[in-house]
Amino acid sequence: MWALALVALLAGADASCAASSCAADTGLHSRALLQRHAKKLGWTLALARSAREVVCPEIEQIPVFMLNLKRRVDRLQSSSAVLEKELPWLQVCRVSAFDGRNLSTVPLSDRLVQPPVLQSAIENDDFTRGGRLTTGAVACALGHAVMWEHIAQEDFPFALLMEDDLSQVHPDLVNFMCKLATGGFPEDWEIIQLDFDLVTGERKEAVFEAGLSSKLNLVSGSAYNYGMYLLRKTAAQELLQLQLPIGQSCSLQIDDPSCPMRKALKAYRTDVPAALFAASRENDTDIQQLHFLQVDEPLPDCPPLDALKMQEPALQTLFPSS
Repeated sequence: MWALALVALLAGADASCAASSCAADTGLHSRALLQRHAKKLGWTLALARSAREVVCPEIEQIPVFMLNLKRRVDRLQSSSAVLEKELPWLQVCRVSAFDGRNLSTVPLSDRLVQPPVLQSAIENDDFTRGGRLTTGAVACALGHAVMWEHIAQEDFPFALLMEDDLSQVHPDLVNFMCKLATGGFPEDWEIIQLDFDLVTGERKEAVFEAGLSSKLNLVSGSAYNYGMYLLRKTAAQELLQLQLPIGQSCSLQIDDPSCPMRKALKAYRTDVPAALFAASRENDTDIQQLHFLQVDEPLPDCPPLDALKMQEPALQTLFPSS
């Protein structure tokens, strides 16, 4: 099985990056992944390296952050398996998510959540999709803010962010990312939504599957759901000012049209969803649930934030033991 996989990788055909001169091996496997495969077969790393020709190196420089709860190892393993299979060129690290179950027991700074908003979320025990905040939605928003802090401390001008229930990826995403990284799209974007729901009544799975044969294009505007998105460093810094404390400018979930992610930034989205995320069907923390794939080595944790460079140091209090 492993032998067949690596042989197929070594013999893989080239795929051109749309509207650019770059090309990438259809495997595009990371050096670490190739090394693990080669070791399993007793082959040399040099042989594996020879199969990895990336003529569009810009896509490998993009920082990628995945939000994940410590207690949801199953989701981390599932998403890691999808990434290893579908997007091995991504250099992804895990950002620890704050657990909504702890909202009533862990003291939160007023700089993070305004007290009336926090109390309302604690009293709201109904599982909702959008609209009124739940404890999980508050925790999810704070988790995204931690990812924004990571972007703000990166040298690269933008980053890819995602939640941890990734289940499928559009086959043209590699070409789309290559085109973006090489200046093939308008430069005025601040946020690009890759996972979205137009709330037309049609199932997200059906919308995603209908678009699989299409090339990914960029269109102006935004929609509900931010399971995966690209964000500029300057926009991350702006969101930290506008979104925190929660309740300052918006007391609804972060994908609401009245909230900063959709109201304050120059927003674009792909014309069809670039990724599909498994919808949570249980009352969890709005960033959790479902089980499907397993992987031996899930994503590594991101390096710690530099406390002296944090735009909102109060975010450190979410993880007092770290």
